[in-house]
Amino acid sequence: MDSLTQITLGAAMGELVLGRKVGNKAMLWGAVAGTIPDLDVVIGLLMDPVSYLSVHRGFSHSVFFPFIAAPILAWVITRIHGTGEASFRGWTYLAFWSLLTHPLLDLLTGYGTQLFNPISNYGFELNTIFIIDPLYTLPFLGCIITAMFYSRTSGRRRIWAYMGIGLSTGYLILTMFIKLYVHDVFKAQLDRQDFAYEELMTFPAPLQTIFWRGLAKTDEGFYEGYFSLFDRNPIEFTFIPSNAHQLDPYLDDEPVKQLLWFSKGYFRVHEDEDNILFHDLRFGSLFGWRGDFDSHVFTFHLKKENGQMVTFYRDVNGAEIDGSDLNQYFRRVFGVQPDEDFADNRTGL
Repeated sequence: MDSLTQITLGAAMGELVLGRKVGNKAMLWGAVAGTIPDLDVVIGLLMDPVSYLSVHRGFSHSVFFPFIAAPILAWVITRIHGTGEASFRGWTYLAFWSLLTHPLLDLLTGYGTQLFNPISNYGFELNTIFIIDPLYTLPFLGCIITAMFYSRTSGRRRIWAYMGIGLSTGYLILTMFIKLYVHDVFKAQLDRQDFAYEELMTFPAPLQTIFWRGLAKTDEGFYEGYFSLFDRNPIEFTFIPSNAHQLDPYLDDEPVKQLLWFSKGYFRVHEDEDNILFHDLRFGSLFGWRGDFDSHVFTFHLKKENGQMVTFYRDVNGAEIDGSDLNQYFRRVFGVQPDEDFADNRTGL
């Protein structure tokens, strides 16, 4: 999830563990602990972009990491505040739960969280919530901020903290049920339209959990479609060829191995002059909801010379999004089809 959400969750954990003893210091240090796992981005500054894929949400997001990091952070805190208000054990508990809830929340998103690193580097993803969801974060944040203004011994402070935890947890549970329903809808639509496929992944579209994207994998590519809980028409699927054979000469090159591992087989490639463009389809396209399946969010350029991969870099999609785009998007979220000017041929790419 985004940094603000993780700060909020960490602060809430701090409040629940030590708020009654140390007041807002608990929220502060809970927020600090809640952001520590994402400091792996600093390591990324020293690495090439492909290798970094195995580091982000790696060991710092493992369930084993809090057992190491929590006592260290507790030692730092007690050096600053002493042990008068809270013991070393208390600060360790605070740090542990703030650190642990970070990857557990990330697990619900779609990037892939290596929960059992270093035993396994598999990236777990449940895809029940988008990485930024205001309906999860803002009520939670409002409750925690409100709690800050009460004294540490006030019962109302605890009520607001528990309310924030309750609302946010309830919302997460709701997204899981929505996910189960939407997944069944996509499966039924694919079967009804006689599309043969091997696997199906479903993802919430940005900023909400009403509008979803489905990606059905076949031998040759993928069927992609969108569905809103307000839709009444059948899902329209577009076939996206994977062109995986274009990578065959480079399967022994480390960047290609890393990308194949990271994408879990959900990718599309195509050649562009001296480059091969690798698109991780799990992250979709900026404007896929209106029929533009080429505005890929997650793309790597692999440059080849004499049959070898010599350079590679992450391509950041520079497409501009204006007010009209956002208006069209949220209309689509609530079941209104895009204007005809935005429509695209959905028969294939």
